[in-house]
Amino acid sequence: MSRQLINYSAKEIAGTDECGLLDAECALEIYKMFAENMDETQIMQEEEIPENMETPETFEYINADDAYVEGRWGGSDHKAAVNTGAALFSKDEINIIKDGAVYPDIYSGWKSGQINSRWHGKWEDFVLHTEINYIAVLEMVTEIAIEGGDIKSYMTYDWFPGISKDVYGKLKTDINNLKSRYDSLLPSNTKKNRKYFLYGCGLHTMTDVFAHSTTKSNGKLIAHSINDGNNPDDINYYHRRYKAAVKFTEYALQSSIVMDMRWLEL
Repeated sequence: MSRQLINYSAKEIAGTDECGLLDAECALEIYKMFAENMDETQIMQEEEIPENMETPETFEYINADDAYVEGRWGGSDHKAAVNTGAALFSKDEINIIKDGAVYPDIYSGWKSGQINSRWHGKWEDFVLHTEINYIAVLEMVTEIAIEGGDIKSYMTYDWFPGISKDVYGKLKTDINNLKSRYDSLLPSNTKKNRKYFLYGCGLHTMTDVFAHSTTKSNGKLIAHSINDGNNPDDINYYHRRYKAAVKFTEYALQSSIVMDMRWLEL
């Protein structure tokens, strides 16, 4: 019966009748009804079982690993997700995280990595000429995200070890400026949705570190420009950077901090 249930609950993929896309959530939802209408290997009353009408998500690139990051570094393809991590969230929640992950590259005033390097994984703030601690940046963004985008009075720059006062001030301004945009960025402007969106922005920053602050084996920084005819935004160029970014995203979405975010009563 298991094989028939998987086949029946799968999402239909256009252009093929060979197979569908596995949909475990749908399979669980219809299991009881399916079992009641199943006689050994034959469905007795097929019309009693709701058909899976959802359209499968499509991706420009899918890594062969369990975890995947969609596309390349930059542009609308920067959305990041992880199969195992995403399973802990609803489809709506993970879509909001993805929207946050693409926001620094596309829709915001943060698009320029030279000016807004704190959101783009560059080891140096090119305006302030100071180094950036991205673990501290992610810690700050995550803690503010848990509060639904509200910066609490205790959250001074020295609350986050490793972050400079100037970088803290810029991040604080950026996050406060989001408040006037949430109505247009989110399906509904709730604390829960702001939380996931802002956490996605933090993931963008950390995955960009592997693109913009990684060195070659000789210690030379992989510059964000054409390297010997190679585009550094190509995920196949020093491909282990990309695999590391995938793993980071997977671990981040499964972390205890995110579990606190996931189950926190809002």
